Amino acid sequence: MNLKRAAFLGLTLTLISVAGCSKKTPMDKMNQTHTDQSQTTKQPTKNTHQHQKPGAKVRFSHNYKGYSEVGEIETIELVFTDGYSTGQMQLKLKSDEALSIEPSTMDYIFSLDGYNSNKIKLSIQSHTEGKHFLNIFAMVTDANGYSSGRVFSIAFYVGENAKNKIGPQDPKAESVIRLPSIETSEPAGSP
Repeated sequence: MNLKRAAFLGLTLTLISVAGCSKKTPMDKMNQTHTDQSQTTKQPTKNTHQHQKPGAKVRFSHNYKGYSEVGEIETIELVFTDGYSTGQMQLKLKSDEALSIEPSTMDYIFSLDGYNSNKIKLSIQSHTEGKHFLNIFAMVTDANGYSSGRVFSIAFYVGENAKNKIGPQDPKAESVIRLPSIETSEPAGSP
C-alpha cells in the first residue's frame, strides 16, 4: 500500500513541476497569439470587421462589373496587395475554356518589397453564354523560405440574362429575404 502511495505522490509532484516549467498561462499564450496577428496585419478601418482565412497574406480586388454580353471584350485590372516586406509572389491564372484572355501569359512573378500592390491588366472575352470562372492561385514565399498559398476566383456572367441573374449591386441592399409566416402554439401535452 505504501508503494502505491509513493508512486502516486511521485507522479503528482512530477506533473506539478512539469506544469510549473511554463511561465506563461494559457491566457498569456492566447493574448500573445492575438498580439502577434494584430502586428502583422493592417488594422481595419473603424467600425468594420475584417477576417482573413489562414494562408498567404494577400488581398485581392478587381474592377469587373459582374456581367458581360456574348462577344464583349472586358478590360479588367486585378490588384494583389501583399502583407510582406520581402519575398516573392507567384500567380497562376486558370480560366474556363469559354474565356479568351489577353495577354495569354498565365504565370506571373512579383518581388515583394514593402507591402505593395501588384497589378495585372487583362482583356477577357467569351463567345459562350453562361457563368465562367477565372481562378487565381497565389503562392507567396517569404524571406525565410516559408511558402503559403491563397486561391481567388472571379465569376463572369455572360449573356443576355447575365445582368438580371446577378441582381442589384447596391451595397445598402438588404441580404435577408423576409417571408410571411403564421406562428401557432398549443398547450403542452395536447394532441
